[in-house]
Order: sequence, then C-alpha cells, then structure tokens
Amino acid sequence: MNLFRPEQHAQNWYEWNEELNWTRHPVAWWAETFCMPIFRNRARPDFVSWLSGEGGAEAMTQLRARVSE
Repeated sequence: MNLFRPEQHAQNWYEWNEELNWTRHPVAWWAETFCMPIFRNRARPDFVSWLSGEGGAEAMTQLRARVSE
C-alpha cells in the first residue's frame, strides 16, 4: 500500500484490514516518528548495548508513547 494515498483510498484497498486502522497517520507523523532517537541511533556500532542501557530504554519509552497515542 502506498503511504501517500488518501485515507479513503486506503480503506478501499482490496487487502485493507480494519484491525490495522490504528496505523493510519499523516506522512508528517511518520516522518516525526522515524526521526526519534531509537531510529537515529540504529547506525551506532554499539546499538545493541545502547538499546539495553538507559538511553535506549528512554528511547523505547518515547516510541511506545508515540505509537499508543
């Protein structure tokens, strides 16, 4: 599915699943989400250890809060 299509087109898509309705957000929302620290730090050579540390825990908390809005 193309993220740039209007919402009514998404609902008319033949593979549309109503249970996934919570994932429909404007492109700006997705851009802000993917700019969060959890995504910006993926290229770190110590990403796994960073993720299990305090910084990663805070980043995951922020991501969970944003997704559950």
